[in-house]
Amino acid sequence: MAGLLDLYAFTDVYIADLDAIQGRPVQSAVLRQLHQAFPAVQLWIDAGIRNVDQFRSLQQLVAATLVLGSETLTDVSVLEEAVVHETGVLSLDFRGRFLLGPATLPDTPALWPRRVIAMTLDRVGQNRGPDLNRLRKLHNAAPATALYAAGGVRNRDDLNDVQLAGCAGVLLASALHDGRLTAPGLADFR
Repeated sequence: MAGLLDLYAFTDVYIADLDAIQGRPVQSAVLRQLHQAFPAVQLWIDAGIRNVDQFRSLQQLVAATLVLGSETLTDVSVLEEAVVHETGVLSLDFRGRFLLGPATLPDTPALWPRRVIAMTLDRVGQNRGPDLNRLRKLHNAAPATALYAAGGVRNRDDLNDVQLAGCAGVLLASALHDGRLTAPGLADFR
């Protein structure tokens, strides 16, 4: 993570624990080490939370913002928990036109916490640009929700487009790793 923070002084970093998302144990020791090494950075952890009990357990293991990915969510009642609504982040995970997970989630913004990621999985790392139509639709469904785009952001033009679509922020990876976005290119976007 130090290399990432050398690129830019990010205040929040999203981490997908792919083992946990696939049903294996959460990498809690690693997550705690990252929190200890970088206490000023707010970690957003997607660890394959499926229900309320897993959310509560993970809250006890790590000091982080917990991401509830629709692709692993089996119980939407977790979104009704007050602490989830205030502290959690919902990731609406799409592949193509289809939501992975409970099909009603995109159409029930009353269930959404105050922060939502629109994750377009088939655009992650593909240099195809963000799905602006989906972002606009989700923003229009809940304009007071802080919406974060994930998947496809390539450059400053995409950052501008995502901002105009109503997003509060983006999840970036490929454009940082290959140098298409640098600190000067990110300076205007917070």
